Amino acid sequence: MKKILLLTGLVFSLIFTSCVSLQQDKMINSIFTEEVEELTEIEQQICNMDASYLLEKNNFTSKKHYSFNDYEALINQIDELLSDEALTKQTKAMLYSLKGRVLIFEQKVSKAKECYDLSNNFYKGDLQTLLLGSRLGLFENFETLSNSKEYKPYLLLESGLNLFIKKDYLGTVAKMDQAFISLNSNYKTIYSDVRNQAWTLREINQTDSGNKLLYKNAITIGDMLVLTNQYSNLLYNLTLGKTQKEEDLYTKSVKAKLFEPAAGKSSLNIQKDSPVTKIICARFLWNVFCDKNNLNKTRYSKDYENETESPIEDISLNDPDFNAVIGCIEEEILDLENGIYFYPDAVISGSDFNSFIKKIK
Repeated sequence: MKKILLLTGLVFSLIFTSCVSLQQDKMINSIFTEEVEELTEIEQQICNMDASYLLEKNNFTSKKHYSFNDYEALINQIDELLSDEALTKQTKAMLYSLKGRVLIFEQKVSKAKECYDLSNNFYKGDLQTLLLGSRLGLFENFETLSNSKEYKPYLLLESGLNLFIKKDYLGTVAKMDQAFISLNSNYKTIYSDVRNQAWTLREINQTDSGNKLLYKNAITIGDMLVLTNQYSNLLYNLTLGKTQKEEDLYTKSVKAKLFEPAAGKSSLNIQKDSPVTKIICARFLWNVFCDKNNLNKTRYSKDYENETESPIEDISLNDPDFNAVIGCIEEEILDLENGIYFYPDAVISGSDFNSFIKKIK
């Protein structure tokens, strides 16, 4: 492992601000290292893991899932850096705090607390130590722990994430948006799914805290219909604006052919208690969208009839739901991962579905 070289804080800040990373504006003012990229990658990995962890901890879908092996690999990487005897005390404090954050993901809270104590002993007041202490629940008034103007946006972000854990989604959005004004844009990118999830659910705190369907990580066909009826007018022709039982909604939707593919036959199981996958969701949303706007449900088949390859990696041209997928993407109701994959078998959460139906005009 390359040695961590010690330079003045001034030299470090001048060189470090040229690095495109989460640490571009961070306060590690006493060190510079040939392994600066490794250190910044570690924090970026932890932030990515943190965003995924917070979503899954609150029973929401995360685009990226991290395993125990991922956590262990990162801890080993941090331990290797800690073995360098030339480290300053502040650097050691930072690394032990980062290690503690990963241990929390592994549910090893007592070991994370040990890392916090070590970090605090090496250097009091380091930002990463404060962040770890926050996740360990050691502070009540977290935002007032430091008077540093440089620390403030990070403390605001952490306060927003803590509010997310407490299901105060309106407060989450307010704190995170305030923090993003001053933070490097990478933070906004990494935590965007957490912020967007909070935005989707922000009104629940005030108007509908009892609706558990919005908190479900995977909804059923019946759930989907109840949510559609409750949060939109897309089923108005079936319900005339009245609240309906789940069984009645399902029966009327089947009769209205809302679960039939736009072209061809499908082997998908469409029962009231069946889980809603992304492909089923696309089919349903495309049907209600076309019915609402009196549109041809198979119009994309003609557009692609002379093509040999599908524009979507995991949806073939002869898929019975090809029109539905293309249509929902074109109308910006659903989206592709990385602009390539649809992931038709992915399950749909209640809050995600609620955001989809609100996009239908």
